[in-house]
Amino acid sequence: MKKKKTKKKKETDYYTFFILGIMWIGAGIPLMITTNNWALFTVGIAFLIIGLSHREEWKKNRKNWGDLSSREKNIKLFILVILGAFVLAGIVGYILSKNGII
Repeated sequence: MKKKKTKKKKETDYYTFFILGIMWIGAGIPLMITTNNWALFTVGIAFLIIGLSHREEWKKNRKNWGDLSSREKNIKLFILVILGAFVLAGIVGYILSKNGII
């Protein structure tokens, strides 16, 4: 019978909570103004407060680009390129639909 390896519990990255809070507040403000829907804005405030309340723990599990292995760098670069392509496709689609082309 094989012995199961116990997985090491990862620590919470509170800096990511802070960044998510900023992004969700930014997305929530236009939604709040146009449709009176406060959901994203409220969740963004909650994430921002959680991140700021644990500010002393931000550097605990931060990795700089130079600290990453070659494989990790390639994966992150691939994800950034794909996300950038999606953003560009969204902008192009918006412009085309605004001008009545599609």
